[in-house]
Amino acid sequence: MKGISYITDIDGIKKALVLDLKLFENKRRLFSILEDLEDNWEIEARRNEPTFVWDDVKDQLRNL
Repeated sequence: MKGISYITDIDGIKKALVLDLKLFENKRRLFSILEDLEDNWEIEARRNEPTFVWDDVKDQLRNL
């Protein structure tokens, strides 16, 4: 994406994000991008969490 660069380590692993703020003078656009990044980090952090079947969860809640 234009205006976004990454700093990588020697192995090519992304370690930092650099935003060209001149390209993001529209603060809403910048905030939208930052929110998307935060969402992606959260998804990645929860990738290995267990999942539950919705019908089972509903049954457990009814039995409380």
